[in-house]
Amino acid sequence: MPLPLLAPVIAVAVAATASLIGYVWGRDLWRWITGTPPPKLARGRARVLVAGPTGVGKTTLIRRVIGAELGTVGEGAPKTPGIEWLGSADFPVWFADSKGLEVVTAGLQVADLRGKVAGWRDEDRPHLVWLCIQADSARVMGGAESDAETTRVLGTEGELGRLLNELGIPSLVVLTQADLGGEELESMRARAREVFPFAKDVIQVCAEPRTHGGRVLIPRHGLRSLRAATLALLPEELRRATAKGWKEPDA
Repeated sequence: MPLPLLAPVIAVAVAATASLIGYVWGRDLWRWITGTPPPKLARGRARVLVAGPTGVGKTTLIRRVIGAELGTVGEGAPKTPGIEWLGSADFPVWFADSKGLEVVTAGLQVADLRGKVAGWRDEDRPHLVWLCIQADSARVMGGAESDAETTRVLGTEGELGRLLNELGIPSLVVLTQADLGGEELESMRARAREVFPFAKDVIQVCAEPRTHGGRVLIPRHGLRSLRAATLALLPEELRRATAKGWKEPDA
């Protein structure tokens, strides 16, 4: 087929592929140990670092917020600590999804990260961080200090939030897979405020409905509150543009 006749075919194929994918996004692995900056598409937009261990629901939350599929959810525990930047050409926020935060346990590694963050240019820094903790892990917030998960949250995750706070990067504690309310949840919220006194707020969310036997036990909720709390922490000029492109969720 002559080249000029191929042009419409190519255009249709490209359009179909774009439609199938639904959005353009970057999966640039950003290693904690190298300080690789975010993709160029993330510059000039709101940037949120989403920190937490494997299985806490970070990618599910990001996927729901953006409103697009982000690939396979529920991968095995990673061996190397790093960050995967997730975003969309049509969404005003890019998210740095922490990978392998469990293995960043040594104080020297946290201190090293602090040095790298301090050296980032303004256009590469996250504007805020979501510190994600699974809400039904009551032992994390109230368990014994010797508990490995408690040690991680009070140590690594807490230290990460503190060091970013020292650098002027605010944080929100996000209780994932949370109930709508109740005494246990309120106790968790109160405990989170004690453990993370630097956090600007504690938000409980359930990104996807929790079901059993075809019945919805816990509906999707908290996304509206998370949006409002996130927007409030953005610089004013960026807040307006982000609010316009990040439509208010229905839950």
